[in-house]
Amino acid sequence: MIRSLTAAVAGALLIAGSLPLGSGEALANSGFEQSIQSMYDAYEEKVTQTYAADKQRVQKEFQTFLDESDEDYRLLHDQTNADYESLQRMLDDDGEELESRYDSDDTLRKYLKEIDGDYLNSSMWEYKKAIDGDYLNSDMWEFKTDIDEDYLNSPMWEYENAVDPDYLNSALWEYENEVDPDYLNSALWEFENDTDPNYAGSIMNRYKRGKLSQAEAQKLIDEAKERTDNEISATRKAMLAKIESIRANTVKTVTETKTKSTASILDKRSDAEATISAIRKQLTGTGISFPALVLATREIKVIIDGEIQSFDQAPIQKNGTTLVPMRAIFEKLGATIVWNAKDQSVTATKEDTSIYLKIGSKTAKVNGSSVALAVPAQIVDGSTMVPLRFIGEALGAEVKWDAGTRSVIIATKA
Repeated sequence: MIRSLTAAVAGALLIAGSLPLGSGEALANSGFEQSIQSMYDAYEEKVTQTYAADKQRVQKEFQTFLDESDEDYRLLHDQTNADYESLQRMLDDDGEELESRYDSDDTLRKYLKEIDGDYLNSSMWEYKKAIDGDYLNSDMWEFKTDIDEDYLNSPMWEYENAVDPDYLNSALWEYENEVDPDYLNSALWEFENDTDPNYAGSIMNRYKRGKLSQAEAQKLIDEAKERTDNEISATRKAMLAKIESIRANTVKTVTETKTKSTASILDKRSDAEATISAIRKQLTGTGISFPALVLATREIKVIIDGEIQSFDQAPIQKNGTTLVPMRAIFEKLGATIVWNAKDQSVTATKEDTSIYLKIGSKTAKVNGSSVALAVPAQIVDGSTMVPLRFIGEALGAEVKWDAGTRSVIIATKA
C-alpha cells in the first residue's frame, strides 16, 4: 500500500515537471507543446507578413521610379525629335529658296550640307545623332541605358536586382531567406526547429524526452525567440538600408545623367544654330534663328505608400510648398472632412486628430493648437488646394520631397 502511494505521488510530481525526468516521453505536457507551437506559428506569421509588406513597398518604389524615369525619357525624346523635324523642314525650305536665288558656289554648297541631317558630321547630323536613343554613346542613349533595368550594370539594373528576392545575394534575397523557415540555417529555420518536439536535439525535443523541465524549456524558448527576433530585426534593418542606399544612388545617377544629357543636347542644338546662321550670313548677309525650345517637365508626383496618386487638379508648387486638391488628399489619408462654405473653412478628422484650415489664412489648427503655414490653403482654377506636407504630418504620416524625381513621398503609419 505504501509502495503504491509513493509511486502515485512520484508519478504526479513527474508529470508536473517538479522532479528531474528521465526517459518518460509520455510524461511531457502536450498542452505546453501545443502552446509553444501556437506561439511559433503566430511569430512566423508576423515576421513573414512584415517581410511581405516591406517587399511590396520597396518593389512599388522601384516600379514608381522606373515609370517616372521612362516618362522623363519619353518626354525628352519626343520633344527634341519633334523639334528636330520642325527645324529640318524650316531649313529645307530655306535651302530650296536660297538655291533659287544664288548660283551654286562653295558657300551655298557648304550651307546645304550643314542643314542636312543625313550628311555625316554636319551641324544638323550632330543634333540628330544626339537625340537618337539607339545611337551608341549619344546623349539620348546615355540617358536611355541608365534607366533600362535590363541593361547590364546600369543604375536601374542595380536597383531592380536589389529588390528582387530571386536575384542571388541581393538585399531582398538575404532578407527573404532570413524569414524563410525552410532555408537552411536561417534565423526562422533555427527557431522553428527549436520549437519542434520531433527535431532531434531541439529544445522541445529535449523537453519531450524528459531532459528539460517545462520551466527550463520555456526559458530556453524565450531566449531563442529573443535571439531570433534580434537576428531578423538586424537583417531587416541592414537590408532595407542597403536598398535605400541603392535607390538613392540610382536616383542621383539617373538625375545627373538626365541633366547632363539634356544640357549636351541643347548645346548641340545651339552650336548647329550658330554654325548654320554664320554660313548663311556669309551667303546672304543675314543669318537665321531657331525657334526657342522650351522643354516641358512632367507634373509633380504624389506617392502614398508606394502608389502614384491621380488628382483631377495637378499638384502645384508655391514658394517651395506643394499644394494638392483638398478633398482628394484628406480622403487618401483616411480623414473625413466638413466644408463650411460660409467662412470658407474645412475641418478634417481622423481618429483623435482634428485639423482646421481656412482659405487664405496662414494659420491652421491641429487639435485646437495654432500652427503657422508658409503658404495658406487657396483656390486655384476652381479647386481648393491645401499644403501637402502640413496635412500629411498632421495626420501622422512621414513626408519627404525627392527633388530628383519631383515627387512628394508619403509613408502612412497605418
